[in-house]
Amino acid sequence: MSYSKFIKNDAEVRRLVTQFKANSLDDMLLSIGYGKAAADDITAALKSREGPVASAPPPELREGKLQQLARRLTGKDQSGIRVSGEDDVLVRFAKCCNPLPGDPIVGFITRGRGVTVHRRQCMKTFDMDPERRIDVTWDTKAKINRPVQLRVTTTGSPSLLAVISQVFSAQKLSINEANCRAGDDGRACNTFTFTVSDLNQLKMVMREITKISGVVDVERA
Repeated sequence: MSYSKFIKNDAEVRRLVTQFKANSLDDMLLSIGYGKAAADDITAALKSREGPVASAPPPELREGKLQQLARRLTGKDQSGIRVSGEDDVLVRFAKCCNPLPGDPIVGFITRGRGVTVHRRQCMKTFDMDPERRIDVTWDTKAKINRPVQLRVTTTGSPSLLAVISQVFSAQKLSINEANCRAGDDGRACNTFTFTVSDLNQLKMVMREITKISGVVDVERA
């Protein structure tokens, strides 16, 4: 437990103050400074209260009954994410960066919504409370598919769409949605929404599209 969390926990402060026979938190800290109390003893007392790593996540991070039912019926992990080693935690993926299996990720505890998973390079994570950060990893045993978008800039040739579609077909991927917008500069901005199993599959699609003559730029949206 960090010091900032400790001083906000009134019950824990009172417990330690009483245990070390101090009148207040300030008195207890002063006794450490004067050498009357050992900082290691207080740290040990605090850790003993925390106890070993819990066998189950706290209630605010656990799956709801619907998620648990879906897991039992399908026999599949619905998120593919392990939170501090646990795989039965309520997880949602941030829409701002849309992480895929294989992306470096970080989790943040949210009130009433479990853990939100972001890509590590997502700019929004820099504005979040570091106290709410939690270790998350991809569960390599889980087989999940995640939606993703590619933004493909091309010359204005309509035939390029057919060629790009062939790349998706070759990778056995279905385009869920395609938005194409022609610009005044003679180029077209095409956004494709589809589902992939991991980051490697996305990179393969991007490499193949980049090879097409007339494709100016390919980027993850």
